[in-house]
Amino acid sequence: MTTVTSILKQALAHETQGAAIYSQAAEITTHDESRMLFLELAQMEEGHAKQLIDRAAKAGADVDCDELKQFVDAEEEKPAPPQMLQEIANGDMRGVLNVALRFEQEAVQNYRTLLEMAQSNEMKILCQELVQEEEDHVKQIERTLLSLDWGIEERPDL
Repeated sequence: MTTVTSILKQALAHETQGAAIYSQAAEITTHDESRMLFLELAQMEEGHAKQLIDRAAKAGADVDCDELKQFVDAEEEKPAPPQMLQEIANGDMRGVLNVALRFEQEAVQNYRTLLEMAQSNEMKILCQELVQEEEDHVKQIERTLLSLDWGIEERPDL
């Protein structure tokens, strides 16, 4: 039987992996524009992990927040996947955004899967909110990708 804690751990692992990917990418890129984007994305993913724990507790989910925080701490020790880092190592903004887009699309799918697995109404509501939030991130990255074809002064997101 899938527990609320195991559902949350799956989501937290993805968010933590995102923070690791973006943080390490910020360290290896030589392009300032890409570095700024990576740092922003890393901070966003770190915030998601904290938000997820807080929101689950507020939703009345039967979770041990200390256990989840310890899980996040352990996940933070894991390195980012080398293949993703290789894809973004050159700092090309289009490549960076394509990696971010795939990662956020994966997050949407993860939360949809978790929504299907959720048993309590509180967790279903939480997962629905997280699906919407991640879909918003996908749209933001897609807009930013489109803006790469515009002049610098016309770019709203960079």
